[in-house]
Amino acid sequence: MFAEALASDDGAVVRSGLRGLATVLSYDQSPATYDRLTAAGVTDQVTPWLDSGNGHARSLAAETLARLNALETTATGTVPAERLSPDHVRELREVVEANPEHWPLRSAVVEYFATLWYEGVRGAERDPTAPGTQALLGSLLTLSATGEQVSTTAAFAVTGARADADETRFSLALDHLDGDQVATRYLAAHLVRSSLDRHAGSVDPDRVLALLEDPSPAVRWMGAEAVATLLRFDPSRGPELRDRLVLHLEENRDAPGRPESAVLRALAGMDEEHLVSHPTAATTIAAYVDDGAGAAAQPAAEVLTALIEASRSIARQEPVRDAVERGLTHDEPAVRRACLDATVAIVEDDAEDGRAFVDGLAANLDAEGERGVLAAVALARIVEAVPEAGPGITAGLVRGLRNHTPVDRQSVPFMVRGGTVSAVTVDIVADAVATDPGRAEALIEPLVDLATTAERSTLAGIFRILTDLSAEFPDTAKAAVESAAVAIEQNRVSTRRDAAQVLANVAAYHPDAVAPFVDRLVLATDDDSPRVRAAALVALRNVCAALPGAVESDIHRIVGRLDDDSSVVRKHAARLIATVADREPELIEPAAETSDRLRRLQRDPAVDVDAERLQTASTAIQTGVSATDIEDKPTSQEKSEIWTPESADEMGVSGDTEVFEPVGDDFDPSFDEEIEEELDAEIDEPVDESATQDSPPAVEDETPPTAEDEDDDLGDQETVIEDESTAEESPGDLGDHDTVIEDDSEGESGDGLGGHDTIIKDDGEDESSNDLGDHDTVIEGGSDNQPGDLGDRATVIDDGTDDDGGEDGADERDGPDIEDHTTVIEPDGSESDDEDAR
Repeated sequence: MFAEALASDDGAVVRSGLRGLATVLSYDQSPATYDRLTAAGVTDQVTPWLDSGNGHARSLAAETLARLNALETTATGTVPAERLSPDHVRELREVVEANPEHWPLRSAVVEYFATLWYEGVRGAERDPTAPGTQALLGSLLTLSATGEQVSTTAAFAVTGARADADETRFSLALDHLDGDQVATRYLAAHLVRSSLDRHAGSVDPDRVLALLEDPSPAVRWMGAEAVATLLRFDPSRGPELRDRLVLHLEENRDAPGRPESAVLRALAGMDEEHLVSHPTAATTIAAYVDDGAGAAAQPAAEVLTALIEASRSIARQEPVRDAVERGLTHDEPAVRRACLDATVAIVEDDAEDGRAFVDGLAANLDAEGERGVLAAVALARIVEAVPEAGPGITAGLVRGLRNHTPVDRQSVPFMVRGGTVSAVTVDIVADAVATDPGRAEALIEPLVDLATTAERSTLAGIFRILTDLSAEFPDTAKAAVESAAVAIEQNRVSTRRDAAQVLANVAAYHPDAVAPFVDRLVLATDDDSPRVRAAALVALRNVCAALPGAVESDIHRIVGRLDDDSSVVRKHAARLIATVADREPELIEPAAETSDRLRRLQRDPAVDVDAERLQTASTAIQTGVSATDIEDKPTSQEKSEIWTPESADEMGVSGDTEVFEPVGDDFDPSFDEEIEEELDAEIDEPVDESATQDSPPAVEDETPPTAEDEDDDLGDQETVIEDESTAEESPGDLGDHDTVIEDDSEGESGDGLGGHDTIIKDDGEDESSNDLGDHDTVIEGGSDNQPGDLGDRATVIDDGTDDDGGEDGADERDGPDIEDHTTVIEPDGSESDDEDAR
């Protein structure tokens, strides 16, 4: 009906038809309506009325045509070329300008132009500087100033993408920066920003800066973006813009938003020297590195980092340091990343200045990619310089040990060991544990997990750490036993040694946890390194203190270590044998050979084991009865323990032990002192809290003899070792190379030997009448000995030379002298005197 009205000769009817079509299209823009109107040829009927001499009819025709074309463009998604011609755009704009009160017309034309821009220009392969495109852009900007609704429509269509303006439209945009409509100012600022790459030199900075004071946040944001773009294309404007931008940040720090974010990006494009010289710029920017700053935090962190890199003095300002510290734990990863760069710059200048950032760095150790890498290498540098900074970041170190991000050691700012974040973290942990192992219990589990995949150098570091932690936390360190048992077979000496020490530390409290791996420890006692052998023996000793049968099948290998080239290894082998002998001496085979070796170790000055303890173990091995069992059995008066010592020909045939300083050791001569300190102090004798473990033997008394001990009489419970003396000998002299162990008697001065005495003599030419002969052994006990008398319960083993003081021979036994090569064993409680004994 409305279409048919357009064919009427009556102008009033035609205008009614145009009004009806415009009204229908304002409400109904469905594809069905478009199809019906197209079928009726309405577009061709409306177009001629644009040239009507009747202004009313012309405005109605323009409105109707604008709505029809907009509907067609939306329905088809295409824009015919003639629709973007300058004449077509100008014709419709002039009709609107001629009818300023006809708001439906203005609205329809702006919507049509917006549709043309949105569908025909934005994203299309068209020349943005083409005359028709520029005419359309200028028309949208001009018409947007005529009303709030149309300004919003125009701004929505244009500001979604870049809109290049030629010089005419750029000047038009500058003129609209202070327009009445918010959307128009926003659109104008967008046009300015989009076109500064071509017109930066012709813009007045003050006109753009004025947008920062606009009441609309959207306009302020677009204005700030325009300022940032201006500085990007014309950095020379920095000095004249700096103060206004910093002032804006100072005034809006309590309510930061998108405008402040854009201002900070603008400052990022400024020469750092201009900002460094500003008295409050750094502290003002630092205030925006906060979780509450929203989108402004990232550019603030980036600008602050640039300032710190330009001038290290900036980092000495407390607000700046606080901002970097906050930024390391910011919710936004980009903020953390920027603050990591700032921290690296600070640490490069002085590692000790990085101590305040260790918590924040530790919080980033679990981050994948470059952020985790930077956190690890910076933290490693700080803790290396300030070790006490490490113990407080255990939780972060746990995360770092589980981060396997690769580290490109050629690109990181600091020299580090390890090819992953976890490997670098191991070095950090090492410094932290060395400072305070008591706070690192939580690190044991991730260290053990890492040990299964770590490369050799990292594995060495892991077990170096676990030696300390297993001593501090043996319960938790049980988790490391299996890994240590595997590592003890590695081809790096330090790793094998530390793995053995871990097993030793755990075995002191949980021998049952280590017992399944005794075979590997036994193999380690044959290791090429004496350090490994010694540590393995300590571990075995701790196991055997509770489970003496654990090494039963391999006891001969332990016995073989009694002849080791290293005095430290010999010492620990002797202690292990003594520990087993204290509990189950019958397990030790061959008994005679082992007993012989233990007795010879008593004369080894390099082996720091109490001679009485070795003698007790030797006796227990020979008799098959431990010292503990003896306390619970009948006394010697009720039961005699008779054993046959080795003959003189058999002495020493069990091995080639060099009982003094070994000749030909191929390791550092300082090794003994070093291993003594390292093993004895740390793992040799750990306190055993196991309820099932017997108490360890008493610590040997190492008090040097006093002058009062230098008497002819050898008192109770004494040990004397004499060697190659040339001094004049007293009547009670026992000869050179002699050993006397006495016990439990009231020793008399003179020639008497107290009860339970042991005398080992060698190589002396003793001239006294009571000489017992060179190479002699005397074990006596239990009676008050008269001068020259060998008391009850005595064992005498003599060997070697003729004694000058008496007469030798089997037929003359009435003197105090005892024949060479003589063995006398007497039971406790014998009623016979010495003559009967002989």
